Amino acid sequence: MSLPIRAGHIGKLECTSLLSIAGAANVFLSYPQQLVKYGSQASWMIPLFSTVIMLLIVFILRIVQPVLKNEDLLSISHRAAGKLITAVISSLAIVYFLLITSDELRQVSETVLTTMLTRSPISFVAIPLVMLICYFAHSGLEAISRTSWLVAPVLAILLVLLLIGMYNWVNVDYLQPWMGPGWSPLFIRGLLFTSAFPNVLVLIICAGSMRDQSHIAFAGLWSTVIIGVVYVVVELVCLTVFPAQLSVHLSFPVYQLARIINVGRFMERMDAIYIFLWVACAVTKMAVGLWASSYLTARMFGMPVYRPLIFSTAIVIYAIAFIPRSYPETLIWDATIFQRYGIVFTVGLPLLVLFFVLLKRGGKRREKKMHRTT
Repeated sequence: MSLPIRAGHIGKLECTSLLSIAGAANVFLSYPQQLVKYGSQASWMIPLFSTVIMLLIVFILRIVQPVLKNEDLLSISHRAAGKLITAVISSLAIVYFLLITSDELRQVSETVLTTMLTRSPISFVAIPLVMLICYFAHSGLEAISRTSWLVAPVLAILLVLLLIGMYNWVNVDYLQPWMGPGWSPLFIRGLLFTSAFPNVLVLIICAGSMRDQSHIAFAGLWSTVIIGVVYVVVELVCLTVFPAQLSVHLSFPVYQLARIINVGRFMERMDAIYIFLWVACAVTKMAVGLWASSYLTARMFGMPVYRPLIFSTAIVIYAIAFIPRSYPETLIWDATIFQRYGIVFTVGLPLLVLFFVLLKRGGKRREKKMHRTT
């Protein structure tokens, strides 16, 4: 593991916007439907449990934050755990980002084809998306984060307007029975749903690029809260507009919400506007995944720059995206692999890195005590 590669500097607001958009992007795809399958009328509680679990990890990150001095957590874990273990952690993170980026690419492409370009080949959508994320990833983390900071207010306003536009359709009775399948299944599913919170793992990787590293916990805290609030509120609105028995059969519940907006005679089919909202969020998440994969690969092999790897990594992502033979098979992969075992990467890897950082912190304290006694 070489020294950190220069990737620009980002502020706390830019970082928070980047992490929030990357984490909440899947709310516009099939995730609300997947939540209803496991939580029924109480599916909105699942991301609530996930948020609490991720906040505990952010609390641990807050504890180790004073150790960071213009370094990222991977560099510190390298000194504490050694080159081999840190290389294994980096390899697992690379595989994770490659898989979730390819899954996002396939799902977004299929969504655009299903909703708008019904007669176009899928490559007509996927190839421009790959070219776009290559451009953002090549521009660097600083460019991605600042773009996220600029578009985040627009995305938030459009999402709020979408949810407010459902007030005529809301029926709170659809939420009964309130606890759905019960506390235990909801908590277990909430534990697994932490796979939808990649923000802490991304934060660990880009911690060295923070302009003021005392703001690392700030970005982790608020991005986790924002992601959790988006999932909970969107799921609540979906359940109160479409009963659980109907929501479970909707591939894109948020898109269906946008389709029923009708404001007067000249304000129909507002879903076309929200397609750009979903694509913007998805492009941000895919750009982060492509950047992280290239960056970690360059770090692991001691390369001074990561940009030469972007195009080849994008080709790998494009190839993996089309391994599933159809969109239903893509959803099966997502539900049985990414949502079930993603916790190993989004929770397990950050905890492992933070554990090694804590060991390093304890070693420094012992050295200071021995120095004082001598």
